[in-house]
Amino acid sequence: RALDVLEAAERAAATAEGREPEDFSPVRETLERAASESSAESLKGPGAEQANAKSALAAPSLGRPYPNPTRGGVTVRLELPAASEAQVSVFDVLGREVAVLAGGEMEAGSHDLVLRDRALAAGTYLVQMRIGEITTVRRFTVLR
Repeated sequence: RALDVLEAAERAAATAEGREPEDFSPVRETLERAASESSAESLKGPGAEQANAKSALAAPSLGRPYPNPTRGGVTVRLELPAASEAQVSVFDVLGREVAVLAGGEMEAGSHDLVLRDRALAAGTYLVQMRIGEITTVRRFTVLR
């Protein structure tokens, strides 16, 4: 898994620099929660696919970030079936919030959220959407 590789690289860098490695547990918990939510969806019984297709039209969704990987800005599409209080944030792999793409009441419809920050260091970042009880996480990579 990518997070295991990042953790190993951080441990090696910390050892070489004589410091304590960063804690990846907040990121791991977020990724595991997202994975368990998606696997729970896939374990539903017969007919769930049709029900899911109907409810998916009524559920908010966060598209995949593009371009991915990126050397600068990234865009992610947020689909809202109804006006909602939405929070869309970008986190680094250490779980630190590095940007807020949306926060507050948003109208129904499609919203292209753009992160134009070319100051992001090379690495992996997570875009997290929170709308009520619904949380979705997408990953993107910045190259330099």
